[in-house]
Amino acid sequence: MLLGLGLGLTAAAPLAYLLYHLLRPETVTHHPVLISVVSGLGCVMVMVGIQRFGDQHQWILWLGLAALAAWMAYQRYILRRSEF
Repeated sequence: MLLGLGLGLTAAAPLAYLLYHLLRPETVTHHPVLISVVSGLGCVMVMVGIQRFGDQHQWILWLGLAALAAWMAYQRYILRRSEF
């Protein structure tokens, strides 16, 4: 359950933010740190779960890290685009 909850937090926090801004479009002027912290916390939960339940769940961590990296890349793209 820890692994699934961690992966869910990692992916759901940015997804919820994106869906919210899809429904209420506005210009992004700053990095939403809380979303990044929740997503990072999900990755930490997955890492703790791997320590507890074994290395056979390593693939879940790669999914979580991919979601976190995609979120950070999206933020960089959006903030650079809004500068111009």
